[in-house]
Amino acid sequence: MQQYLQSKNALIPPKKDDKSVFEHYINENAEWKVLNIEKWKPPKGQIQFSSILVTTVDSFRAKKLIDYVFLQDKGQLCSNAALLLGVAGSAKTSSILMFAE
Repeated sequence: MQQYLQSKNALIPPKKDDKSVFEHYINENAEWKVLNIEKWKPPKGQIQFSSILVTTVDSFRAKKLIDYVFLQDKGQLCSNAALLLGVAGSAKTSSILMFAE
């Protein structure tokens, strides 16, 4: 996919350190940044196993997209609605839970 996008002169980040376009995101200044997910640290005290949310690449991407939808300026045609699609295990539910925190 990276080669195809480059052949079409798409504005994508240069491939470095085995990182493709899918390991990048665009920050608030419209700059390409490498996706760096923080190492998960367990909360202090007693926790329930079912409440543990570990950030993955998929859940990070989904949360970023949810942030973009819900934090944009509200216009007459904007309703802040989002529909997450994906196969089982693609971090849909956990992304919504992380956004809600």
